[in-house]
Amino acid sequence: MPSTHAYLIAARQHEILELEYLAQNCELVRTASDLIHALQAERGASILYLASHGARFGQDWQLACQSTDEAQVCFSALLDAQATTQILMGSSRLYGRIALALDALEALVPHRLQVKALVPTPLENLQCYIPIVHALIALVFEAADMTVDPAVSRLLLALFNLIEGKEAAGLERANGSRVLATAMARQSDQQLLTHLIEQQEQSLARFEHFCGDDILAQWRALQATLPIAELERLRRKLLTQPMTQAADIATDWFAVTTTRLDGLHLVEIHLAEQLKQACTQRIEQTRTRLADQAQLLSISQDLPQGLKQGLVDVVTENPSGAINEKHFGSRLNRTVLDFLQEQSKNLQTVSDELAAVRAALEDRKLIDRAKGLLMSQQGLSEEAAYSLLRQKAMNQNVRVSDVAQALLGMADLFPSLHN
Repeated sequence: MPSTHAYLIAARQHEILELEYLAQNCELVRTASDLIHALQAERGASILYLASHGARFGQDWQLACQSTDEAQVCFSALLDAQATTQILMGSSRLYGRIALALDALEALVPHRLQVKALVPTPLENLQCYIPIVHALIALVFEAADMTVDPAVSRLLLALFNLIEGKEAAGLERANGSRVLATAMARQSDQQLLTHLIEQQEQSLARFEHFCGDDILAQWRALQATLPIAELERLRRKLLTQPMTQAADIATDWFAVTTTRLDGLHLVEIHLAEQLKQACTQRIEQTRTRLADQAQLLSISQDLPQGLKQGLVDVVTENPSGAINEKHFGSRLNRTVLDFLQEQSKNLQTVSDELAAVRAALEDRKLIDRAKGLLMSQQGLSEEAAYSLLRQKAMNQNVRVSDVAQALLGMADLFPSLHN
């Protein structure tokens, strides 16, 4: 018959292995975040370069391309190292996301040649970068979705929402630069910019909910140093005033929005460092528990068979942690009982906390799927699809995810939903 003791030890050893894999995945997320930031800067600089017909911002664009190349080298090097050591903790979905991100990045070099030749319009240029950045963001989401530790899951979810909010800010910078540099603002452009501002607010609110007290304090301190008042002034000009002298404020717009994006990236870096520390701490804690458990099982080897079975029954059948000496009698040391109680409580706590984090991830998945359905069936843009979901949620006084779930459940009746 297999040894219960051996499997209890193996379970703890596997937990350590999962955490080590998780630490590597967090490093992957950090390098992806750096690459996203570089791509956002390159996207913004290339729009200004194209809008000026190559007369201005050429050096800014070239420097941004160099920064992207450096970030991509780090990203690729980490993937190569993890592939060599086979240390990347995988689900097929994560591997698939990595493959899609690498495939999207292959479009970058030929696109730069087109930009250098001034072939694409600013809008066409913007649309080329969006799938590349979104492929990397999807990778971050997948890493958060497969995490088994609740504390790390919350930090990863905070980082994902921060990155998503920062991408909305990056798109606001890019689209605002395009509108100002070309002095052409359509109603659809203003609607898009309004949507991007709302998306930033929502994503950053979710980031604040999950990030923890230390990061939240850093974030609020940083906000006090950012040029928010100047940003709001430029937003008002962009959204409400005629495009006279728009080209004159394009440089100011790019500078102010870039300062804000750089500040957001600093928070990303701090959050990634906290993720690394959280993983290291959890690994150390689990190794200590493994040593304690090994000692416990060594003690239990000397118990009569009936008491051994009682030990296993309490661990497996009493997750609430209500353990006392009457289960075993005075022969079992109090330290052993304390250990069992801690272990059973930890199992229940981890289960409860993970359920709460996964609920937030599932809401995001539902909304993304519903947006995709609206976009494919009704020909809507992403912002229009989300606006429709949000409006229906407001009308019905329910959450957007509830509307998304109902929509997906009624896919066969879909054409009537847009009426």
